Amino acid sequence: MVRRIDMSWRAGLLLAAVLATVGAGTTGTPESEALPGVKLVLPAAAKIKVGWVCPPLDEQQVLDAPWRDLRFAVDASGQPWLAVPGQNLVLNPVGRYRFSLSHRFSDFACLDNGALLFQTDRDLGFVGLTDKPVVQEGQAVLPFQPAVSLPLSGCRLYAGAGDCLYVAGAGPEGNYEVHLLQPESTSGGAKRTLRRFRKIFECPEPIRAVTGDGTLTFVSFGRVIARIGRPGRTKPELIVHPTDDVTDLAWLPDAGLFYATETAVGVATDEGPWDFLGCCGHQIDLRGGTLYVLFTHTLGVLALDNIADVARHRPPATPAGRTQEPPAKVTDLRFYAPEDDRNGKHIYATTFDGAKVRMVSASFRIQPTRRVEQKIRMTIERSYFQKSHRSE
Repeated sequence: MVRRIDMSWRAGLLLAAVLATVGAGTTGTPESEALPGVKLVLPAAAKIKVGWVCPPLDEQQVLDAPWRDLRFAVDASGQPWLAVPGQNLVLNPVGRYRFSLSHRFSDFACLDNGALLFQTDRDLGFVGLTDKPVVQEGQAVLPFQPAVSLPLSGCRLYAGAGDCLYVAGAGPEGNYEVHLLQPESTSGGAKRTLRRFRKIFECPEPIRAVTGDGTLTFVSFGRVIARIGRPGRTKPELIVHPTDDVTDLAWLPDAGLFYATETAVGVATDEGPWDFLGCCGHQIDLRGGTLYVLFTHTLGVLALDNIADVARHRPPATPAGRTQEPPAKVTDLRFYAPEDDRNGKHIYATTFDGAKVRMVSASFRIQPTRRVEQKIRMTIERSYFQKSHRSE
């Protein structure tokens, strides 16, 4: 069952007042209007409640703001946070406050215990206590308190469940690494603190996202999600998206594993990935039983409550908005090696010996399933020293 959700372009005056950098006097319409380019597909049996935590702003206003590389996280109380490292700016649109940090930061994360952590060029830390914060240009500047040194330079932060934290980035040996930071008990055993990182995974491809609880970890690179630490498994298990790179991950034991690509948000189960929200320019986070989706082009934050129902009732693994029928089918395939008949015409065969030829031509007859039949001829040149191809 497809439910088309009318995502209102409400004025969003509350959010506009907080995000003054975007500009005052936000104009909007109270009427409900579908958000262009957003398509939501939900299983018929899933009891999902959908609503705005932060209504979307006018897209042009957001585009005109000097913000790049926006970061998104949701704290333990379900309030969204936005950070703009390039502007040294942190915003809580629901709480209606904003501040800068005394040190330049490149990333941030919210833990289950309420901690708000920041990453500088070398350290991981938090906002220090102060009775009288410095005020510059009408904005509070809060002190940064380093807590632990980062194991990698130029890394990214990824909050996990149970107060654990992951960092991922390029390692010294050329591979891309994931390091885990978990709370550890002090000598007395009464207090748990974050002390040191340990490496848990590496691969040759750039890592896009990480989530988990320290025991079970999910890492995305390219179109692959690697599941690490499942009981009884000694090697990572791989979940592969059929078409797109996985750009973001969110997981909780009771809710399931959710991912984002450049064009969709989906759920990954043992049956494979399934896209249920078609959209562009978004980031995701998961708190309790709610999945939060930030639309970066409007700064709207959408909440999908009881999201575990999507994993429970999902259909077979077919990305939302895509058809099971291929757009075309090959009805004939023949190969030609450079030998002509007595009339100079090419002689085609259904097979060829690739070890004995340097050039092979292949004739494909393709029957489009939604268009008039057409014929495409493709020539492939092959040699021991180079490979090339061209279409005619």
